[in-house]
Amino acid sequence: TVATWPPVVTTAAAAPAGVTGASGTFSLITRDDGTKQVAYNGKPLYRYAPDTAVGDVKGDGVGGVWHLATP
Repeated sequence: TVATWPPVVTTAAAAPAGVTGASGTFSLITRDDGTKQVAYNGKPLYRYAPDTAVGDVKGDGVGGVWHLATP
C-alpha cells in the first residue's frame, strides 16, 4: 500500500542530476494523480515506511519483490 511504500515524489522540474556512487540514470515519471515520481534506470523509486533511521534497509527483499536501489 501507499502507506507502507510511499513513492519518492518531487516538485522539481527536472530529474536529479545524480547521486555520488550511482552510475545509472535518474528520471521523472508522471503518476496517474499528476505528481512526479523519481525513477532510477527507468524504475520508479519508493521508500519503506518502517525504515525510520538513516541506514535502515528493512524493506529490502520484502515479499521477494522489493529491493534496494544500488549504484
